Amino acid sequence: MIFLYLLLLSVGIFSIGIAGMVASRHFLLIMVSAEIALLSSTLLATGVFSLVAQSAIIPFLFAVWAIAVSEVIVIVAVYRLLAKPGNGMDIRALSKLRDER
Repeated sequence: MIFLYLLLLSVGIFSIGIAGMVASRHFLLIMVSAEIALLSSTLLATGVFSLVAQSAIIPFLFAVWAIAVSEVIVIVAVYRLLAKPGNGMDIRALSKLRDER
């Protein structure tokens, strides 16, 4: 019975994550929505492995999820660094630098 609740919860969270990726055009919101979708897969895997009674895998699944969260944090930090004035990745400005040689 608990597996059914986890299945419904993970499908709902996955739907919210996909809707966020489709509806948003902002990079940070798309990354957060992708993380929400990955969270739902971790919840589903936790439910499946707890149903099969291999509880030794559950800490591994949460470690994988923690690594995914840290990847998103690094991507957001790089985005924030590039979003500062003067730190952009404008292709036109980079091609002008190449032409100055």
